[in-house]
Amino acid sequence: MEDLERNLGRRVATLRHVTGLTQMQLAESADTTLDTISRLERGASMPGVRRLASVAKALNVPLWQVFQEDTPTPESAVILAALGTILAECDGETAQIILDVAIRIARRR
Repeated sequence: MEDLERNLGRRVATLRHVTGLTQMQLAESADTTLDTISRLERGASMPGVRRLASVAKALNVPLWQVFQEDTPTPESAVILAALGTILAECDGETAQIILDVAIRIARRR
């Protein structure tokens, strides 16, 4: 279980760095304490799903992204966050079109 906490903490720290937030800014935005964010990033604690959802929202990423096995590179994290923002502002049909186009482009490699 310790590996899970440590890996989750690394992913949150990476996403926070990519967004340019300090731990204090993330804590305030996620409506939690600096200690909670610090412990999370060090892998010293495993917050509940609601707390993680607040952290993900403050990082402007979908909740699944904080559980993603591969820690995103700073570049890919920025792109994923931007896509998440774009998709969140679209209606369902438009979001599906964007997803379909992205899949087609990825398959061309």
